[in-house]
Amino acid sequence: MNKNLFLAALTLAIVFSGCKKDPFVTDNNGTFTDTRDSHVYPWVKIGTQIWTAENMAYIPYVNPSTVSSVAEAKSYVYGYQGTSVTEAMATSNYDNYGGLYNYEAAKIACPSGWHLPTDAEWKTMEMFLGMSQAEADNTGKRTNGSVDLKLKATTAWGANSNTNSSEFSAIPGGFCGDNLFQALLTGTCFWTATSQDADKAIDRWMDNVSPGIDRSPWPKSHGYSVRCVRN
Repeated sequence: MNKNLFLAALTLAIVFSGCKKDPFVTDNNGTFTDTRDSHVYPWVKIGTQIWTAENMAYIPYVNPSTVSSVAEAKSYVYGYQGTSVTEAMATSNYDNYGGLYNYEAAKIACPSGWHLPTDAEWKTMEMFLGMSQAEADNTGKRTNGSVDLKLKATTAWGANSNTNSSEFSAIPGGFCGDNLFQALLTGTCFWTATSQDADKAIDRWMDNVSPGIDRSPWPKSHGYSVRCVRN
């Protein structure tokens, strides 16, 4: 190739690559692929934050509900009592609700470029959706702004007035605690990255029994769902 033509082609390539748009900057929602297992996740922009809009489903290992730990990473699939990742991933509960993670597993569940949100990051999202600062700082069920209705999917919760206006699409995938799988189709719990002490960390709980979002410290050995925030 003529040297001048080569330089012209190289310049054009640089210009066009520089014009490529970053969807996380230009769009309000989209999808991305977790390169660890090729799972495709939807994401949504809520205020200035970018959240995954589906429960994490990365499970390089799986445990039965009777195996729990505060110090070692453990992950679960609701209702599955074996140790075969292939079998666990073939279940309908895995397809519908993703994985459940104890606190140590939750801290490493998010892919590169994403992270487990802190309690403060959850508060930022809740206040953007209408919760007051004072209410966001409270523990227990917080109902200000009807934020739970804006986060919950409009299906799977039974009779409801959910709007899912945030497109967060929370679903009642239950949890693993006290050596049992519990609350499928009744509630969902999400870990935050904020540790309370050696045994407990802050979470978020929503159910179809009473309105609001619970903010409380619960045992790190429990298996909860995980949503991630873009770095």
